[in-house]
Amino acid sequence: MKQPTLRPVITLGLALCASAWLAGCVNGPNAHGTTGGSAPGQAPNTGAAAPAPFTPPQVHNTTPFPDLGLTNDDATEYVSLGLKITYQIDGQNRLRYLLEGQEKMIGTAHDVANDLRCTDIGGGFNQRTTFFPDTGIFTHGAALTGVRSARGQARPLQRLRAVEDGTMAVTGKPARDVEYAYMPCVGSTQVRAGVRTDGYLQPGDQLTLKPPGKNSKPVQLTLRPDVRPFVVLAYADGTSRAFVPARPVLMTVDWPRRRAVVQYQATFPIAPQVAQAIWSGTVAPGTAADPHRNAFNDAMLQYLDTCPAPTQPMDACGMPGRPMPQILRDEPLSQ
Repeated sequence: MKQPTLRPVITLGLALCASAWLAGCVNGPNAHGTTGGSAPGQAPNTGAAAPAPFTPPQVHNTTPFPDLGLTNDDATEYVSLGLKITYQIDGQNRLRYLLEGQEKMIGTAHDVANDLRCTDIGGGFNQRTTFFPDTGIFTHGAALTGVRSARGQARPLQRLRAVEDGTMAVTGKPARDVEYAYMPCVGSTQVRAGVRTDGYLQPGDQLTLKPPGKNSKPVQLTLRPDVRPFVVLAYADGTSRAFVPARPVLMTVDWPRRRAVVQYQATFPIAPQVAQAIWSGTVAPGTAADPHRNAFNDAMLQYLDTCPAPTQPMDACGMPGRPMPQILRDEPLSQ
């Protein structure tokens, strides 16, 4: 499998700050069984005039969670932003996000040679992949027995199988023409089994786990419907904006440690030019500090649900001019 070249952005840490884009390229993963990318530093040979030089957007993170940004090697297609949220599983099996002890993202110090190893920050392979159309799920210390929607409908799960270099993907009859591979890491533990959903996990989806022991009872973990990360795009024209939902592309559960980690991803085109990309997130309805913030939060939750899930890179909501409530159009952009 040919490995296209990706250009990473430095990790933003756990506080508000602006990112910088690294010089140079490193090898990164692509969809299993596909090829992609041009030679580093070369524009695709399309017969058309070379595009204007790509100016990376300034990325700001207003959340307490670690993030990462990537673009393809010749910067002619799209930007991919990632965010991780680490949850503690409490005594009632509810997911409560941690403000300390978050599993980090890969950064400038991460050696690409370690991408196919499981470390304390998970699998670098998964974080360096610029797009997933589904959610990969891996568990350690408890077996996943099913996933249901908030309405109780069973979600189809496709079994992942070893393909190469320790990665896993759907193979055989259930496989699509293009399948994306995952490194089966739960933190530093490499596991032997995993699944992917058909499309992304949705807010309110419920995972059922079976802990070890003949008499152990099944456990339900619910993907929180209120904590919804999204990216605000402020375009270079100074007036246009867009709101892009972050999709859960990977979920890992470390049952002995009572931890769950969800990796989110948002993709948008490089044109029209985005000046700033700002990570933000929703909260539980009615819990914001003032009525206006509650109204904005409610409008955002409803708006994010109108964005169709992408089956290929570049989210439909990542373009300016999409209809949105007035309160979202008028809200000052904060950093």
